[in-house]
Amino acid sequence: MSKTPLSSAFGIAFLGAFVATGQHAHINAGVDAASALTFMNADRFAAESGFVVRLPAVANGIRGGYHIANSPTFTALPSTALNGGPATGHALPGTRVVARIVEVDGPPGGEFGFWESPGDEEDAEALTFSVPVGERAGIREFPLSENSGQPGADPYGHVHGRYFSATLPGLYTVGIRLRDAASNGPGGRPLHTESAVTRFLFQAGDTISKAVHGPEGLDLVFAAASGRTYQVEYTASLESPSWTAIGTPVTGQNRMAAVTVPSPTVRAFFRLRIQ
Repeated sequence: MSKTPLSSAFGIAFLGAFVATGQHAHINAGVDAASALTFMNADRFAAESGFVVRLPAVANGIRGGYHIANSPTFTALPSTALNGGPATGHALPGTRVVARIVEVDGPPGGEFGFWESPGDEEDAEALTFSVPVGERAGIREFPLSENSGQPGADPYGHVHGRYFSATLPGLYTVGIRLRDAASNGPGGRPLHTESAVTRFLFQAGDTISKAVHGPEGLDLVFAAASGRTYQVEYTASLESPSWTAIGTPVTGQNRMAAVTVPSPTVRAFFRLRIQ
């Protein structure tokens, strides 16, 4: 998480973002050395990496009223040359990889949603299911493999046109577990054991997500998307606000960023100006 220090001290109250005016990630499912399902490139995209997916607000149309994007694409690695394989770390033939959303954290009252593509790379047009913030044992899931679980089938899957959505602005942390939904292993069991829960970050709208006390002061944390520049501003009053830039602009890289306010001593209101 990148951090920009400030030279002045401020108290804090939060406001939203002021917007003055592509992201696409592929997250690949395979297996680890112990034959358990896993996200092979989680080091690049899991919450611990700081990677975040931006869900912009949509006002009109079939997706109106949601914060929504068609990224990331969750894939399952191929085992056959027909699908560009065999890829290192692919699951065994006969595996049907599915992703289960087991937990969601975010703004109270919010919901995180999945929109399934109708097929042939077509964009999803309707919400398939949603999971409420606070869920800790979710069972809603979507397939990564493009097979029906038949013996010997390539576990490969790479479906575009799916969307992820949120109902309220804020930062969502979504926990996903991979499992083999087929029964082609010994005794009719799955070929692979399920994965640990991997958490991913989704930012709905533009908000200062949180304030964290650190060794250098108070860190204002926010998601910074690629192709955008973020400037933290403050004002001492909302009655006749005079917004002043603090720190230097932050260039987005689809990562969480932070601006540090050393040892707050006076009250101030903060917002993000985005270009």
